[in-house]
Amino acid sequence: SKWMLLSIAQSLFFLFGVPILCKKHWDAIFGSLSDEVAECSLTVSTAISTYFIFTIIMLPIYWMQHPFFEQYKIQNDRAWPWLDESQRVREGFRALSLRSLKLTFVNLFVLLPIMAVAKIWLSKATGLNNPNAFMTDDEHWPSTLKNLEDLVATIV
Repeated sequence: SKWMLLSIAQSLFFLFGVPILCKKHWDAIFGSLSDEVAECSLTVSTAISTYFIFTIIMLPIYWMQHPFFEQYKIQNDRAWPWLDESQRVREGFRALSLRSLKLTFVNLFVLLPIMAVAKIWLSKATGLNNPNAFMTDDEHWPSTLKNLEDLVATIV
């Protein structure tokens, strides 16, 4: 189907296009930082960015209530909880949403940075750190062929 082709094109772009685009700016962004700071900021910013981009994409889909997306709802016979006629259901949804946002905030802004720093610190303390683990210069970027080899190895 056309959606499968779109999915394949998107995956190929992420595997082969994004590295080419990022490579031009990578050293300008991370080159002045120490490897530890660069690795930690990349780890944290990637997770946070992914979460917020996904949320920004999904909110209009839920808000529009387009029939194409609504047909895939698990509970087709019921309204979305935030649109339910029952005040109790709407308040329960708001309470659960607030709890979810609090947990997400703690995970993304507290636990993830602590774990990223702990990973870097522990790898240094135990002597398991690889001095080439996080390099931003051109010679450390995998080639397109290497990315393709890794992709095939992952599939197999």
